[in-house]
Amino acid sequence: MASQKLFKTFSTELIKSVNLSIDRKYFYYDDDGEKCELIESKVDPLATNNKVVKLEDTNRDWIEYRKSHSLFIDITIKMDNIVNIFHGKTQACDSKAKLGIGLSWKALNSKFKYCKKLGVIDDYLDDFKVTINDVEIKCPDSDIEFNWFIYIVQPGNSNGRDGFANAEGMIVAFEHAWTILVSGNGSIFPIEEYAKQGDPLWHTRVDFMDWTEDEFNIDNLAIVLNPAHPLFPKIDSESEEYDENILKEVLSSALSSLVTEIMIVAKENGNDDELYKEPLETKGSILSAIRYFKSALGFDVDKRPSELEKTIKKFFDKEKKICK
Repeated sequence: MASQKLFKTFSTELIKSVNLSIDRKYFYYDDDGEKCELIESKVDPLATNNKVVKLEDTNRDWIEYRKSHSLFIDITIKMDNIVNIFHGKTQACDSKAKLGIGLSWKALNSKFKYCKKLGVIDDYLDDFKVTINDVEIKCPDSDIEFNWFIYIVQPGNSNGRDGFANAEGMIVAFEHAWTILVSGNGSIFPIEEYAKQGDPLWHTRVDFMDWTEDEFNIDNLAIVLNPAHPLFPKIDSESEEYDENILKEVLSSALSSLVTEIMIVAKENGNDDELYKEPLETKGSILSAIRYFKSALGFDVDKRPSELEKTIKKFFDKEKKICK
């Protein structure tokens, strides 16, 4: 069961009411210093996820440039109905507090997470809009996940009353903003690459403690593809040898293994029965993903591995858009 929060954070209702949106424009500079624009397009393999995108270059130069050049983004963030943060039934902060809005990102091939302050809001604002230009993203030759967050810049007057976060730096909201896919697999499942001669084409990595709290992301689990394997060009969409059917077969088998391992770890931790209880887990957690696989996609997550694998492979055969 998810642990009880010690202070109020943004509810789903509040996040919807403030209508937070992030617009972005991408570009890079070529070897001659010329600014080259990139086009963002959606990668929506399950027709449910509109936060996964890829970048396209009409000149097709970015595929090579991203290995050695930075990506730049002009970011505009907008928010309405700010009054709902400080007043009413959705109130999450003391009315005298000042809040900062930030953006964080991490490339999957980097150990470093970067953060950028975007602006400050308080109870005197009805709406908010700010544009930050030339945000530099280093190491862009890998999938990059972006998250927005809101934190306390200046405490209010509550002194912790009513359960409000009221200390500088406390995070009151944290949400996935969008992900730029670079790897070419086009999958919503956590995928990373690790080249090692002699290792199999793929394996899975699972390392979490509490599936009700730990997120279903690259930090806690992954399908690991091996670029050093002789068959890797068959599943690399940028290769002349690419075969979508082989990629689907690899991903379906790997996902079956990943879900099986998740269920084993949950059982070892003694909380696998949470799957059958009223949902109380954190949004975006491993358990919430497993629930989605079970209820929405029809995966037999709680049956024998062979039955689970059968339902996943049937789904991959049916959903042609599961991978690009």
